[in-house]
Amino acid sequence: MGVKITRLLTLLFCLVYVGILLVEYVFQHPWYREAISFFQYVDFLLYLLVGIGGAAFFWHRKQPKPAHIRGVNGLSIFAASWLLVLVASILFFAKIDNASMSAAGAMNLTLFYWGVGLGVFVIMVICFVMGDFLLKLFPLTMRPLELAMIKMGVGIMSMIFLLFLLGSLHLLTPWFLFPFFLGICMLNITGGRRFLSQILIKPIPLPTHLNALGIVTFGFLMVFVALNFVQTIRPIPLGYDAHNLYMRLPALIHDYQGLVDGFQPYNWSLFMSAGFVFWGRIEVTLALSYSGGVLSLFALYAIARRWLTVNHSMLVLVLFYVTPMVSYHSYQDMKVDLGLLFFSLCLAILLINWLTPYSPPTVDEPMPPKPPASSQRPQKKNTKRHRKGRKKPIASPAKHRRAIFDKDWPFVHKWRARIERATPAILKGQGLVVWLGLFTGFALGIKLTSLMLFFPILVVIWYQNNQYALMFGMLSLSLFGVLFLQLDSQAALRQWHLGANMIQWLLAAIGGILLGWQAFRHWQVVRQKLLLSVIYGSFFLLAFSPWIIKNVSETGKLDKNSIIYGKNTGPAVTFESLEKNWENQKKKLN
Repeated sequence: MGVKITRLLTLLFCLVYVGILLVEYVFQHPWYREAISFFQYVDFLLYLLVGIGGAAFFWHRKQPKPAHIRGVNGLSIFAASWLLVLVASILFFAKIDNASMSAAGAMNLTLFYWGVGLGVFVIMVICFVMGDFLLKLFPLTMRPLELAMIKMGVGIMSMIFLLFLLGSLHLLTPWFLFPFFLGICMLNITGGRRFLSQILIKPIPLPTHLNALGIVTFGFLMVFVALNFVQTIRPIPLGYDAHNLYMRLPALIHDYQGLVDGFQPYNWSLFMSAGFVFWGRIEVTLALSYSGGVLSLFALYAIARRWLTVNHSMLVLVLFYVTPMVSYHSYQDMKVDLGLLFFSLCLAILLINWLTPYSPPTVDEPMPPKPPASSQRPQKKNTKRHRKGRKKPIASPAKHRRAIFDKDWPFVHKWRARIERATPAILKGQGLVVWLGLFTGFALGIKLTSLMLFFPILVVIWYQNNQYALMFGMLSLSLFGVLFLQLDSQAALRQWHLGANMIQWLLAAIGGILLGWQAFRHWQVVRQKLLLSVIYGSFFLLAFSPWIIKNVSETGKLDKNSIIYGKNTGPAVTFESLEKNWENQKKKLN
């Protein structure tokens, strides 16, 4: 009964959410309403309905359900998306008077589509290989897809950290970066081979309970992803913020071949600059900004599969991806928000696994029965003459090469053993808390608004094991910290928080009383929470420390504005300087 009620409430929530989306599209975004009223692609929509509906009908009639379909892999899906974009482009030109898409235009679109896709894919392969290598040295236990998302996040963090170091030395040139990262990838040949095989070649496993809903939602999701991707093939960005800041920074990094003075911390812009410094193409830079949304789809799917079937998980992805804000950041104003969203979802994966540890399934296989004594052949004596006359089987060269690529280098196991021995006792068994701190600090380096992620995660740490009094105590202290440090003033909200100076001390008193009372009753529990908070906060600061060092070294100051904004990129404009300039201008006119 409880399960039915939960499903009913979930269905009602989905319906309400879809209704809110519809109202949002129609009334708050007039260009969508105009696009619907002037929609001219009925033929394209019919082609989609026939193709996706035919695939759903074929799967429904297929009995028994296959575990996979030969030829349906990552490479063929990307090829299908290219074909879809090509058909959409041909239909677009057909609707313009006296215009049609020539063969040269179709070839140009094909080269750009596959070229930009290849440029982004190479960077993603480098990131995944580095993340896989680091998680071999610092292993985590998770579900396979969740672990793959964490590996990608760790790899992106590693690439940005290395780009930061090399940028401080002004070594961001393709002639240096390609051999440098190729040498790093050689440390994990096994991970690279498996990743390429899983993504490009191996057929995608199909769940037996996949039905028409899952196939239809996947088809329309592929349409939206492909059409948003082709929007990145442009010479200049569209949005105002992208044109003046978020795409300007990667271009400046490419021009300077290193870090740029000033600006807020720009982790994701540094990642986007890989499109310039590796390939020298703005299309790849735009596609790297767009890739945050695609990575968020995979991370959201990994989370949804914990509680939903594959069909409802695909429905969740479609409802998420068609929201106006996601579409806006996917092609219209390419900023850093989708990258921040991906790392926020990675934080959710880490937090869920910390609260509910994952135990890999174990299968107890029965021992094979021993053959009867009569059927046992007499063993030959292992004499020296017998061993000398026996011929060893010769392995084929292809099998020998595969065996080499299927094994890690011997030093990987030695390094992991040394790391385990050198790990302080205080950090043993706290790997997830360590990565939570690193991911949160890295997210702060993407956008400063992600500081709001730090306090909720801290509250969850104190809530673990249903410690409600500790949770409310830390929540009060977190709100006190927000008001005391005047973090709300960064968003110009301080003037609306009436009585904040008095409320902050009231929150501090409530939090102190609750934590003090619990420390008096359960000191060991509070001590453990304090230890976890110190670990989390220390690695949070460690991940953000490169930007602190950069900004302080540029300004020579250690105040809040210097740490956050670094060196001023323009002249220092104050009311006094404006008034002085105005007086000087009046004197010149007189």
